[in-house]
Amino acid sequence: MINTILIDDDYPVLKSIEKRLQQIDGLNVLRAFTDIAAALAFLRSYGKIDLIFCDIEMPDLNGVEAAPLLRPYCQRFVFLTGHKEYALAAFGVHADGYLLKPVDKKEVLKEMAELERGPNGVATDALMGHCLVVKNKGNKEQQLIAIADIICIKAYGHYVNLFCKRSREPILHRDTLDNMELFLKRFGGFLRTHRSYIVAVNAIIKIQEMSVVYLTDGVKANISRSYSAQVKEWLHKLQTK
Repeated sequence: MINTILIDDDYPVLKSIEKRLQQIDGLNVLRAFTDIAAALAFLRSYGKIDLIFCDIEMPDLNGVEAAPLLRPYCQRFVFLTGHKEYALAAFGVHADGYLLKPVDKKEVLKEMAELERGPNGVATDALMGHCLVVKNKGNKEQQLIAIADIICIKAYGHYVNLFCKRSREPILHRDTLDNMELFLKRFGGFLRTHRSYIVAVNAIIKIQEMSVVYLTDGVKANISRSYSAQVKEWLHKLQTK
């Protein structure tokens, strides 16, 4: 049985989500809260649980700001949002996943499956349901990006450009490429090809002369000599599977 709590300041929405989740076998909704403080008080008393569903937009302390406080009390933290690309007013955090409102049973079951299996290094499966809260320049605008939608990441000074599926322009994110590489290792499915590039292996179309990687959506990435060995290793593993 997976124990969970819900947090959403909109009471009718909260009760609607709670009712839906209570109908799912294997999921035990311990409590539903309209504010972060009450949820934290409960968790400090109850202890660590499996899963937390938390709305993003809330008064006083929003979901993004609350995530670092709530994370120690759960194995998996999932945002609830009415928009896939949501403008946030606070610093970014790495979320395990997000669900769009109204909550769909199939998506909840995916989150439960991810929790039971954990990150497994299989690119497509491991990335589904995970997201990154992008920190844009000046913190004026932030949005959720599905990790599975990332095609390529390119270094850009103290920032990186995220090339994503169905996105006409790269998305600027305030982080270093080295930090992104460390973050993505938990999922697998990404390959460093150059000091300035990380690519999603599922997006690779072809590799030309061990110098250029051609990716989906017309994206290209360079391969440097210092990273060619690990590209060759990836190709060898792929060919021997």
